[in-house]
Amino acid sequence: MAEALQKGTLGAMDYYKLKNIHADTEMRTSLSSSTEKTSEE
Repeated sequence: MAEALQKGTLGAMDYYKLKNIHADTEMRTSLSSSTEKTSEE
């Protein structure tokens, strides 16, 4: 990713979107794991 930024093939908005997708995925994973724990009890 760093190389793509340096070469100019990855723009700032592309990077921002990737970070947003990553954060969203982590949030969904966290929510699903807390739901699974509640279901098991």
